[in-house]
Amino acid sequence: MKIRALCVVVLLLLGVSSDADLPLRHVTLFNSGVAYFERQGTVTGDDQAELRFRREQVNDVIKSLVVIDQDGGMVSAVTYDAPDPLERTLRSFAIDLTDNPSLATLLNRLRGASVRVKASARDYEGRVVGVEEQVRKEDDAVLTDYVLNLFTTQGVRPVRLDEIQELDVLDEALAKDFQSALAVLASQMDQTRKSLRLHFLGEGERGVRVAYMLESPIWRASYRVIINDDNLLLQGWGHVENLTDDDWEEVAVSLVAGRPLSFIQNLYDPIYVRRPEVKHQLHEGIVPPEYARAMDMEMAPMAMAEPVRRARAPAPLRDEMAVTDFAQQQAVAVGEEAGELFRYVVDEPVSIPRQSSAMLPIVQAEVNGASLSIYNESVHARHPLNGVELENTSHVFLSQGPVTVFEGGIYAGDARLPDTQIGETRFLGYALDLATDVVVEWEREPQEIVRMKIVQGVLHTDRELRETATYRIRSTRDRERELIIEHPLKPGWDLLRPADEPERTGELYRFRIALKSDEAKTFPVTQRQIQEQTIALSTLRPDRIEYFVRQRVISPALKEAMQQLADRQLALSELQRRRQDVEKRIEEITQEQERIRQNMAVVQRPSDSFSMWERKLIEQEEELGRLNAQLRALRDEEAEKTRAINQWLSKLTLE
Repeated sequence: MKIRALCVVVLLLLGVSSDADLPLRHVTLFNSGVAYFERQGTVTGDDQAELRFRREQVNDVIKSLVVIDQDGGMVSAVTYDAPDPLERTLRSFAIDLTDNPSLATLLNRLRGASVRVKASARDYEGRVVGVEEQVRKEDDAVLTDYVLNLFTTQGVRPVRLDEIQELDVLDEALAKDFQSALAVLASQMDQTRKSLRLHFLGEGERGVRVAYMLESPIWRASYRVIINDDNLLLQGWGHVENLTDDDWEEVAVSLVAGRPLSFIQNLYDPIYVRRPEVKHQLHEGIVPPEYARAMDMEMAPMAMAEPVRRARAPAPLRDEMAVTDFAQQQAVAVGEEAGELFRYVVDEPVSIPRQSSAMLPIVQAEVNGASLSIYNESVHARHPLNGVELENTSHVFLSQGPVTVFEGGIYAGDARLPDTQIGETRFLGYALDLATDVVVEWEREPQEIVRMKIVQGVLHTDRELRETATYRIRSTRDRERELIIEHPLKPGWDLLRPADEPERTGELYRFRIALKSDEAKTFPVTQRQIQEQTIALSTLRPDRIEYFVRQRVISPALKEAMQQLADRQLALSELQRRRQDVEKRIEEITQEQERIRQNMAVVQRPSDSFSMWERKLIEQEEELGRLNAQLRALRDEEAEKTRAINQWLSKLTLE
């Protein structure tokens, strides 16, 4: 390889190549952060094509790349630049170029290689022995000359490096490895770009298709609505950005409404497994084997999207827009279902320069709808919003986006449209309705028992809690208008008033009220919550039993049972009081005996005081005997009564 051939290598790496051309033909944008790109072109015989991507895009490309060689051809391989660190990669070549070697250093690294040298005096051919330094003096200066020692058929020939005009490496394998190392160096001139080379095998001219996914800005939708007397005119625009490094020229564009799952996985950077270090043995070691992995390289053909046509640019808006002007605009996209997704296919190919954006009209339709007012206390406490009820009769899915509303030929306000299926109805609020006043008064009633029953001695009660919101509405309009009231829907609460079942969402009710011209109206909304409570009757005190007996919903049978329970509990309570009196008297005597014994310990025996206390202790012991016998009888009677009450309650079941 001639040294001057390096220029050719560099030019090839900078893009001067005869690879097959694969222009971009189709782009599908998703609102999930990815885009599908399809390229189409032709190859002839055994051919290759090169695609270049930014470093951060390579993982998405090699994760999703699909390559189809049609008409009998095949894809032999897809190769891409090794992402290893430059020094590690360069050290893998036979000639080490990691340290920017000088010619003298380079020739030393070629020791033993066969070369042809063209010098100023003559040409030489032989093997490189090495480069030596020769020091010489000229006047007071010390100069160093570098001399190549070349082993030829005539022996060792010295050739000064400054006389060498051309150097050829005659070893083809070494020259090819040298060129590969130089190619790696040249590829590092643009660290932000990585190449994928597609290698095709076949005969004759064939069509090829290449598809891949890349991260991309989501496409967005925006809408314009003109309020007409009988219906609404809806216009939708798709906002797309070409932030790739290619100009989109005559490219078919599709916009997909849906959020397919997508993730990033690093397939580009090599992963090295940390290996244990094995120390050298005195005996001969065994090299660990390397096992190849079986891979199935067959790939099923990919279903490609149908061709599309160019989108026409919309006409500009005037200050005052007539309905007829709006209706003249035509949508240039066809909506269709694509599996679980919905796709807008733009009619004609579009051209968008790189790093540019565009608006593509995707919806143009008359849809059902009417003007109304929408009140929600959390939005505005005093006034409802002017709004429209829009039914999606456009036969296309409407992706979420802002809506600009025009009424009476002028701008009326902005609204937000969520994702709307075909046939679905949405409300759009776009301005404050100053012609309608609403005041809300909230009232909560005390809890009331509405149902009672006894099941095996357990009292079950249903307690009702009521809450009423009274909407006081005043309309100053000169014509009739429908008002939508959005009222909070509380989980676990039932709607009592109004009786008719309203429209509901997951979080609120929607009530429709017809307001006549200059009318005041009151609209109450009552909700209730039933709270169930259970109480073991055996734990109820007589005063609590009396509370439940006084409830208006108690049945006669249940009331009689509760009164009987009260009588039994009163008898038991009296018995418990008597037992407690006896226990108290026993405790008093015990404490008094302890005091007497302390006094007796400090007086002389016999003495009048000692004898008096002694007689007192004897009397108390006789009383303690009678009290303990009485206590045992009271306890037995109390236990028997408690057992009888519990046995009676366990069989008691009444409504």
